[in-house]
Amino acid sequence: MPGCMIAIGRLNLPAVFVYGGTIRAGKADGKDLDIVSAFEAVGKYNNGDIDRQELHKIECHACPGAGSCGGMYTANTMASAIEAMGMSLPGSSSNPAESAEKMQDCLDAGQAVMNLLDKGIYRRIS
Repeated sequence: MPGCMIAIGRLNLPAVFVYGGTIRAGKADGKDLDIVSAFEAVGKYNNGDIDRQELHKIECHACPGAGSCGGMYTANTMASAIEAMGMSLPGSSSNPAESAEKMQDCLDAGQAVMNLLDKGIYRRIS
Protein backbone atom coordinates (compact mmCIF):
# COMPACT_ATOMS: atom_id res chain seq x y z
CA MET A 1 0.00 0.00 0.00
CA PRO A 2 2.80 2.49 0.67
CA GLY A 3 4.13 1.76 -2.82
CA CYS A 4 0.75 2.62 -4.32
CA MET A 5 0.63 5.86 -2.34
CA ILE A 6 4.15 6.78 -3.47
CA ALA A 7 3.22 6.12 -7.11
CA ILE A 8 0.00 8.14 -6.81
CA GLY A 9 1.95 10.98 -5.21
CA ARG A 10 4.66 11.01 -7.87
CA LEU A 11 2.48 10.77 -10.95
CA ASN A 12 0.57 13.72 -12.27
CA LEU A 13 -2.51 11.59 -12.89
CA PRO A 14 -5.88 11.53 -11.14
CA ALA A 15 -6.07 8.47 -8.92
CA VAL A 16 -8.19 6.91 -6.19
CA PHE A 17 -6.76 4.06 -4.12
CA VAL A 18 -8.89 0.91 -3.78
CA TYR A 19 -7.96 -1.40 -0.91
CA GLY A 20 -8.35 -5.10 -1.68
CA GLY A 21 -10.32 -5.65 1.51
CA THR A 22 -10.29 -7.69 4.65
CA ILE A 23 -11.13 -11.36 4.97
CA ARG A 24 -14.57 -12.40 6.16
CA ALA A 25 -14.92 -14.15 9.51
CA GLY A 26 -14.88 -17.92 9.46
CA LYS A 27 -17.25 -20.25 11.29
CA ALA A 28 -16.93 -23.61 13.04
CA ASP A 29 -19.44 -25.22 15.36
CA GLY A 30 -21.63 -22.11 15.11
CA LYS A 31 -18.88 -19.79 16.39
CA ASP A 32 -17.32 -16.89 14.50
CA LEU A 33 -13.59 -17.38 13.96
CA ASP A 34 -10.80 -15.08 12.83
CA ILE A 35 -7.01 -14.95 12.85
CA VAL A 36 -7.01 -14.31 16.61
CA SER A 37 -9.00 -17.54 17.06
CA ALA A 38 -6.18 -19.40 15.31
CA PHE A 39 -3.53 -17.73 17.51
CA GLU A 40 -5.50 -18.62 20.63
CA ALA A 41 -6.02 -22.20 19.44
CA VAL A 42 -2.26 -22.70 19.09
CA GLY A 43 -1.84 -21.54 22.69
CA LYS A 44 -4.63 -23.86 23.85
CA TYR A 45 -3.08 -26.77 21.96
CA ASN A 46 0.35 -26.08 23.45
CA ASN A 47 -1.28 -25.93 26.89
CA GLY A 48 -3.08 -29.24 26.33
CA ASP A 49 -6.57 -27.67 26.42
CA ILE A 50 -7.51 -28.86 22.89
CA ASP A 51 -6.32 -31.74 20.75
CA ARG A 52 -4.63 -31.61 17.35
CA GLN A 53 -7.91 -32.32 15.54
CA GLU A 54 -9.62 -29.29 17.16
CA LEU A 55 -6.61 -27.10 16.39
CA HIS A 56 -6.68 -28.22 12.76
CA LYS A 57 -10.43 -27.51 12.48
CA ILE A 58 -9.98 -23.97 13.83
CA GLU A 59 -6.98 -23.31 11.57
CA CYS A 60 -8.89 -24.55 8.51
CA HIS A 61 -11.99 -22.44 9.21
CA ALA A 62 -10.55 -19.21 10.67
CA CYS A 63 -9.59 -17.64 7.33
CA PRO A 64 -12.14 -18.84 4.76
CA GLY A 65 -11.22 -16.81 1.69
CA ALA A 66 -9.37 -13.94 0.12
CA GLY A 67 -8.44 -10.75 1.93
CA SER A 68 -6.03 -9.44 4.50
CA CYS A 69 -5.98 -10.52 8.15
CA GLY A 70 -9.30 -9.82 9.80
CA GLY A 71 -7.77 -7.92 12.73
CA MET A 72 -6.83 -4.26 12.87
CA TYR A 73 -3.27 -5.09 11.88
CA THR A 74 -1.03 -3.47 9.27
CA ALA A 75 -3.16 -3.80 6.12
CA ASN A 76 -6.48 -2.73 7.63
CA THR A 77 -4.81 0.06 9.63
CA MET A 78 -3.04 1.40 6.55
CA ALA A 79 -6.26 1.20 4.51
CA SER A 80 -8.03 3.24 7.19
CA ALA A 81 -5.21 5.80 7.24
CA ILE A 82 -5.27 6.09 3.43
CA GLU A 83 -9.02 6.66 3.59
CA ALA A 84 -8.57 9.29 6.31
CA MET A 85 -6.03 11.07 4.07
CA GLY A 86 -8.67 11.23 1.34
CA MET A 87 -6.82 8.96 -1.07
CA SER A 88 -9.64 6.39 -1.14
CA LEU A 89 -13.39 6.84 -1.06
CA PRO A 90 -15.16 7.28 2.29
CA GLY A 91 -16.19 3.97 3.88
CA SER A 92 -14.29 1.83 1.38
CA SER A 93 -11.53 0.60 3.70
CA SER A 94 -13.89 -1.50 5.81
CA ASN A 95 -15.55 -3.60 3.12
CA PRO A 96 -14.58 -7.29 2.90
CA ALA A 97 -12.57 -8.47 -0.10
CA GLU A 98 -15.16 -10.93 -1.32
CA SER A 99 -18.28 -8.80 -1.18
CA ALA A 100 -20.67 -6.88 -3.36
CA GLU A 101 -19.62 -3.77 -1.41
CA LYS A 102 -15.97 -4.18 -2.49
CA MET A 103 -17.04 -4.56 -6.11
CA GLN A 104 -19.06 -1.36 -5.72
CA ASP A 105 -15.98 0.35 -4.22
CA CYS A 106 -14.11 -0.47 -7.43
CA LEU A 107 -16.88 0.90 -9.63
CA ASP A 108 -17.20 4.03 -7.50
CA ALA A 109 -13.44 4.64 -7.60
CA GLY A 110 -13.49 4.37 -11.39
CA GLN A 111 -16.32 6.90 -11.55
CA ALA A 112 -14.44 9.21 -9.17
CA VAL A 113 -11.32 9.09 -11.35
CA MET A 114 -13.40 9.81 -14.46
CA ASN A 115 -14.93 12.78 -12.64
CA LEU A 116 -11.43 14.08 -11.81
CA LEU A 117 -10.40 13.67 -15.46
CA ASP A 118 -13.55 15.39 -16.74
CA LYS A 119 -12.92 18.35 -14.43
CA GLY A 120 -9.19 18.46 -15.17
CA ILE A 121 -8.27 17.94 -11.52
CA TYR A 122 -4.66 16.82 -11.12
CA ARG A 123 -2.24 17.06 -8.25
CA ARG A 124 -0.29 20.27 -8.12
CA ILE A 125 3.37 20.07 -9.00
CA SER A 126 5.34 22.59 -7.01
